[in-house]
Amino acid sequence: MRAFRVSFAVVTALALVASAAVAPAPLARAAETATAADNPAFKTGQRVVGEVITKLRSNHVDGSKYTPAQFRSGAIAGLIEAVRSHEFDLLEPAEKPALIKDLWALEVDGGAEIAPVFATLEKHFPGLGETDSWKLIDTLANGAIATTGDPFTRYFDQASMQKLMRMMMGGKPRSFGFRPAKGPDGLWRMNHVVAGFDAYVAGLEKGDVVLEINGRPVSSMTMKELSAIFGGEGEAADEKPVRFRIWRAGWSEPHEVDLRHREPEDSNVTWTMLEGGIGYIRLGNFLGQAATDVQRALEDLSEQGLRALIFDVRDNPGGAITTCTAITEKFLAPGKLIATTKTRGAGGGGGAMGMPAPRDQTFKSTGRSTQPRYPMAILINGSSASASEMFCGALKDHDRAVLVGQTTYGKGVGQGPVFLSTAFGRRFMMMTQLTYFNPDGATPQHVGVSPHLEVPVETTSPKISERIFVLRESGAIGDYVADELLASRIALARKLAVDDGGRADRWPGLAALAGDRADAGLLTALRGVVRDRLRKELIERGDEVADQLIVDRIDDGCLQTAATVVGESVASGSWPVPSGGGSPAPKPAPRAGKRGVLY
Repeated sequence: MRAFRVSFAVVTALALVASAAVAPAPLARAAETATAADNPAFKTGQRVVGEVITKLRSNHVDGSKYTPAQFRSGAIAGLIEAVRSHEFDLLEPAEKPALIKDLWALEVDGGAEIAPVFATLEKHFPGLGETDSWKLIDTLANGAIATTGDPFTRYFDQASMQKLMRMMMGGKPRSFGFRPAKGPDGLWRMNHVVAGFDAYVAGLEKGDVVLEINGRPVSSMTMKELSAIFGGEGEAADEKPVRFRIWRAGWSEPHEVDLRHREPEDSNVTWTMLEGGIGYIRLGNFLGQAATDVQRALEDLSEQGLRALIFDVRDNPGGAITTCTAITEKFLAPGKLIATTKTRGAGGGGGAMGMPAPRDQTFKSTGRSTQPRYPMAILINGSSASASEMFCGALKDHDRAVLVGQTTYGKGVGQGPVFLSTAFGRRFMMMTQLTYFNPDGATPQHVGVSPHLEVPVETTSPKISERIFVLRESGAIGDYVADELLASRIALARKLAVDDGGRADRWPGLAALAGDRADAGLLTALRGVVRDRLRKELIERGDEVADQLIVDRIDDGCLQTAATVVGESVASGSWPVPSGGGSPAPKPAPRAGKRGVLY
């Protein structure tokens, strides 16, 4: 058996969008703005925030739902929150109440115009210089964007935008493996945990609440501060550990975990041949050279006698439409519809960073299909998002593949760079402007794509998950793998990593690791976590059994179900794709759905 790995990159952007023309600034309250008008930095600020609001109104998919006054109120509310909860380094603490009072008077006034806001800022920050004024401008802009409740529309400075564009072109990203999103209850939760990064390896999950970062409540941090930390600046620079205080529903108390902002450990494309001529490909994202690497995998598997394929896009956050369609059409006959896109404000601006303005498009297979119609299954889960949903949705609608796993994330929108002309190239947005539709005419936005065969996620009780989290973060699990297995029982370790029969009693010293009063549920769950850690260590070492660990034939229920379905079709010589969606997996159900097994 041979297995191959190539470079990894991840980004949530799906498509490119463009900006709209800037509307003239309102002229009301001119008398109040005289002072601010004399400050060039604040004049720039008025124009920048005004342009952000105008482009949100004209180009964002939900922009028409909000009035300019609502966006302005959101901008002011964001600044009030930042001043109230953050040690604003431009203002003495004793001066904060007066500024908040003046800003609040504008915010409750039905949505103040932007010019009076900067007049108020000039009153409290007389003669503020250009550099410091950007701190206020950025806070207001982020407050306006937050009005949409859209976690995917973001505001960037030039350096951050250039970094993002490099990632979109296939460069390796650096990340903790998640970004928090603020919910209606004011709590910051993880809305996506990406395989290969520290958060994933640490066992963090979608829905976990982030309470503190390096001892500071997240609620007291501005969007700019959060963006800096999650962008790898300041405290997160140079892979220095950042301490997160995390809480999960059902835990007895919050717990701390140290994460590093660094490149992923995963390869973007991994493949191997399973028994019976069943090929396996795992794709981390739809960016960079993904289409070329997938073609390379397919060619290698074909040389090995490929008779059926399992394509794994679990935990794949998406990528670029062009890459997605290039991969999708490998499995479709010419002229088949892959997706259509609807862009709000199409052609209303010139894009950014050399990217063209978007337009409504129809994507069809172009005749570049390289694969015969062999049996094919796609593995999906709740973290398969965006371009992943376009890919699996198209092959599902054309009865080309059977989908196995759980309903996908539900992101049917795309973002792209928007140039802010009033910011003189210093600030940009990635704006949600595009909605895409699968061949059946439905968008996965908020609903996802359902599987043909549902394999439920294996869950553990909050009590057990909390105990395992503590063991993991204390280093006990890593020490057990290193000392109890790799250092003294390497032959047994290799055997257990490949196949332990699903039995906890085959692991020496596991009960001692679990501690006093360990029940069968804890031992079963702990056995899975330990086995994942051991497999990861052996893969990283390039051990002699590493090729056998590319997939997990013992614990991966989605893989087992898919292999059964396509294997039976190979044996029968036919490929009837199951009809409908959301049906249960064939019984008896395998041990199923454990969080990803590939690192």
